[in-house]
Amino acid sequence: MPQTHLVEIKTHNSRHLNWPKTYPQLYLSHTPHVHHAFHKNGTFASVKKFVLGESELVDVDKNAQAGFKKLRKLLGCIQSLVLKHGTARISLVCVGKTLSVYRIPQGEKCLPEDALALFVA
Repeated sequence: MPQTHLVEIKTHNSRHLNWPKTYPQLYLSHTPHVHHAFHKNGTFASVKKFVLGESELVDVDKNAQAGFKKLRKLLGCIQSLVLKHGTARISLVCVGKTLSVYRIPQGEKCLPEDALALFVA
């Protein structure tokens, strides 16, 4: 299916759109269309349609660019870290607002056996 045919549907119980939360997801996934459906107590009253790149979202995009620049910098740091460690296995763990890097000893699994078992059919 072509990317141009994708639509994200969001539901809201008010007329307030939380673009700082919604827009980065759409932008990074390249989902071109988003439909916001508004309801009151589960009864839908209206749908507002947006298309990424349209003039109505220019200010939303401008406001998101600072966050995208920070993300790009972080991804560059992670890439450098991975290249620095070569074939060694590392794990990134974020707790609260602290991102830590752990080197996984050779021969050890990333997850305990009971956690890995959850992925076996």
